[in-house]
Amino acid sequence: MGQKRKRVWTFTSCCHRRQETHYADNERVKVSVVRTGLEQRLIALVPAIKEVYMPCRTSYLDATGQWNISCYAELDDLPDAMVPGAVVHPPMAVVLQPLLDGLTERLCTWWLARHPEFSAFELHRVQTFVTRYSVHRGETHLTRHVDGPHVDASFILQLHSERFTGGGVRVWDSENSRDYTDYALETGDLCMLDHLVWHQSLPVTSGERWVLVVFCQKRPKRPKQHVAHAERSTARCQKAIALATSAAHATCTIDEEQAQALAHMLSSSGMDERERAAFTVGCLAASSASNQTTIVDSGALPLLVNMLRTPAPPLSKERGWAAAALARLATNNSRNKAMIAGLGAIPTLVEMLSSEQDLEAEEAASALCNLSANNEANKHLISMSGAVSALVKCLEGAKPKQRIWSACTLSNLATDPVVCRQIWRAGAIERLVHLLHSDTSKERRRAAAALASLARGEPSTHSAISAAGVRPVLEAMLRDAEESIEATSLLEVLRCHGEKAGPEH
Repeated sequence: MGQKRKRVWTFTSCCHRRQETHYADNERVKVSVVRTGLEQRLIALVPAIKEVYMPCRTSYLDATGQWNISCYAELDDLPDAMVPGAVVHPPMAVVLQPLLDGLTERLCTWWLARHPEFSAFELHRVQTFVTRYSVHRGETHLTRHVDGPHVDASFILQLHSERFTGGGVRVWDSENSRDYTDYALETGDLCMLDHLVWHQSLPVTSGERWVLVVFCQKRPKRPKQHVAHAERSTARCQKAIALATSAAHATCTIDEEQAQALAHMLSSSGMDERERAAFTVGCLAASSASNQTTIVDSGALPLLVNMLRTPAPPLSKERGWAAAALARLATNNSRNKAMIAGLGAIPTLVEMLSSEQDLEAEEAASALCNLSANNEANKHLISMSGAVSALVKCLEGAKPKQRIWSACTLSNLATDPVVCRQIWRAGAIERLVHLLHSDTSKERRRAAAALASLARGEPSTHSAISAAGVRPVLEAMLRDAEESIEATSLLEVLRCHGEKAGPEH
C-alpha cells in the first residue's frame, strides 16, 4: 500500500488562496491551485463557448480513436505538440482570446518564480482546448498521464459548469509514487502544473464538467519590436476570424479595404496569419457573390494558388484552407474558374487528392468539383492531369466529405465519353455502388447522381451499372423525399437506354 492519501477540499471562503502542494523529495513547488476571480466572466462566457464547441476525434493516450470531447482553439505547428486528428476550430479561438493572454501571463509568472534559471525565457502556448467531460462511456475523465516532454508548464481552468458531481484533478508526487492529492475545482479555479507532473482528471459521475486546458513551452524572450509585431499579427488574426464568424452566421459583405487586408495576410511570413486569412476568405466567398468579386479584385487568387504549392509543416492547415477558399471562389463563377485554372492550380489540386491530410484531400476534391461544374475546358484540364484514378481512390477515403466531393467531381467529368470510360476502367462503378449503401444520405445521393452521369455517358458503363445489382437500394431510396430525386433519375436513365434496373442477376 502507498502512503496515506492526501485530499484538498474546496474552501468555502472565495477570498482565501489554496495551499500549494510540495513534493516530499523536492523543495520546488510542482503544482498550485488558486482562485482567479474570473467567476462572473466565466458564467457570462460559457454560453458562447458551448455555442461554438465542436469536438474533433483524436488519438490521445488510452483513448486512441475514441477521444471526441475536446475542441481545439490553438495548436502549434511543432510535431511534438500535435495530437493526431486534432483540428483547430477558429471560432473557439475568437471566444477564448480575451482570457488567454492574462492566464498565460499568470502561469508564466508562477513558473518563472520556480525556475529562475529560465529568466531569459517566456512561455508560449502550443495547445489550447476546451474539454467537456460527461457520464458517457469514454467521456468521464482522462487517466493518469503527464502532458508531454515538450510541455514546460500547463494550466487547467475550471469553467462554469452547472449541476455536475465528481470531477477535479488528482496529482501524484512522482512517477512511481502512490501518494497523491485531489483538488475539487470550482468555477474560476486555476490549476497550474510544472513540467512532467503526473496527474489525471477525476471521473464525472453526473452532469457535465467543462474545462479550459493550455499547454505551454518555454521560448527565448523576444525583443520588444518582435513582440509588437506579434501583437499586430494577433490583432489581424482576430479581425479575420471575427469576419469569418460573421459570415458563417449571416451574410457578411466586405469592402475593398478589408479584402486588401486579407490579401496582405495571405502573403504574410507568419503561418497563423496565412491560415486564418485563407479560412476567412473561404467563409466570405461562400457568403455572397459580391464578396467573391471583391476578394478576387484584391489580388487574392495568385496568393492562394501559391499557398497550394508551398511546402507546409506536418498537420498544417494552410494548403487545405487555401484549397477551400479556391473552391468557394469558383462556385457559380465562370470568370473565377477560368482565372484559377489559368494560374495553374489544377495540377496541384490533383496532387493534393493523394495527401495524407484529410483536410487537404477533401478540399482539393471540393475545388475540383466546383472548377469542373459547367466548364468543359476545366474538365479537360482535370482529366489530363491524371485526376480520374486519384478521385476513384478517394471514393474509399476515410472521411465522408472526401467521398462526397470525389463522387461529385466524377459526375461532372463523366459527361465526356472518353473520360467516362476511364472512370469505369478505374473501378469507380463498384465503389459508387458501395456508397449507395452508406449510412449517410448525402453519400447515397451523390453516388446515385454519379452513376446516372456514367450511365448517360457510355453504353458500356450503362451496362455495367445495370448489372451491378442497384435496384433494391434504389427502391429503398425512393421512400425518402430527398433521395428519391437521384434514385428516380438513375432508374429513368437505365430505362431510357433499354435496360431496366431489375431483376438483377
